[in-house]
Amino acid sequence: MNVCLYTIDMYAGTERLMPWRTLIEVAKYMSECSDMSVTVCSGQDKKLGNREYDSVTIHSIKKGIPALVAYLEENKADVLFLPIAFRDVFKPFEQLQNIKVQKITYIPGGIYPFNGIMALSKEIGISNARSYILEKVIPHSWLIKKLKRIGVSHIISFSDLTHQNVIKCGWPSSCALSAIPGLDDFNRLESDYSILNKLNLQGKKFILFSGAPATIRGSIMLLKAFDLFAENETTTDLVMLMRQDLSSDFTLFKQALGEMKNRHRAIVSYEKLSPKQLKAFFESAYVVALPFLLIPSEIPLTYFEVLSCGTPVITFKNGGTTDYVKNATVIISDRTPRALSSGLELICKNNQYRDYLAKQAKELMKNHPSWKEFAKQWIKAIDNLAVL
Repeated sequence: MNVCLYTIDMYAGTERLMPWRTLIEVAKYMSECSDMSVTVCSGQDKKLGNREYDSVTIHSIKKGIPALVAYLEENKADVLFLPIAFRDVFKPFEQLQNIKVQKITYIPGGIYPFNGIMALSKEIGISNARSYILEKVIPHSWLIKKLKRIGVSHIISFSDLTHQNVIKCGWPSSCALSAIPGLDDFNRLESDYSILNKLNLQGKKFILFSGAPATIRGSIMLLKAFDLFAENETTTDLVMLMRQDLSSDFTLFKQALGEMKNRHRAIVSYEKLSPKQLKAFFESAYVVALPFLLIPSEIPLTYFEVLSCGTPVITFKNGGTTDYVKNATVIISDRTPRALSSGLELICKNNQYRDYLAKQAKELMKNHPSWKEFAKQWIKAIDNLAVL
């Protein structure tokens, strides 16, 4: 059986990030544990061709449904896993209707909260937040009806909240699967404290941010919130490990950094860290701030990595992600610097509360599914084709 796992814009260097990591893990497990021939196919506008990543073959083709149809016919695919968002109702999926391939869809995104969309629109402009606005205003049942028309057999969601939404919109529960992205061996790595020691953070109490500077990830919001927090709390500093992706733009971040009253309390590092070095920061932090204004792809793996170290997270309320991690997390509803600052004060001035969340974090991750269990849900969808 030939299986095609389709995605968009999986460029070299993005394979370990969400949502692309999910396809890599599924492809690896399917290839190792079945007689399936599995390839990942990425629709994109540049750098077309084939490559290998972690034993997985990645075919990069021109973006768009016509190019995907041509690829499926040429490579005689039997099963297609297709990413969807509720705003995709206007895409020409009908072109897939008549080709001889079983169609299974998966939802990398989630249910985006209205106040998150508004907060992001305020920061980057309504036109730049257009896709999330459409996701909110277009009735989700429209897509469900379209998927039925083109012969999709199953929908896989990455959180229980999205899973329940799919069923509520009219998809049969027997053909709707929920698969929480997996936990790897991050918590079993031997921590490397070399960079942490280089920054003189041994034994220090600090709030940690790790990620790219993109506005949607909340780095600028956190700088403003910490500036307010630092006026009332003098024992806790801010450490920001800034990831430099190919698309990273630090202009607004550095501007906000320069405008801080308490700039001397914020330590910013642009060094590229190994997983072992990153783990040392995660387990040493008092709390990790993940202030996503919106979460584009459920569920960011950073949540799992941090919680597996027994470190609590503070974050904004974001659909299926925060529904899943709520017992180990300080969740802020209002997306404002003042609200985030208050949340930081709540946990940083209450060690007992922090210890409770840390215990809950380890408990949650102890029962968290592995990538193998995640991939089994995708295989289950294929196995169910025989009984439909």
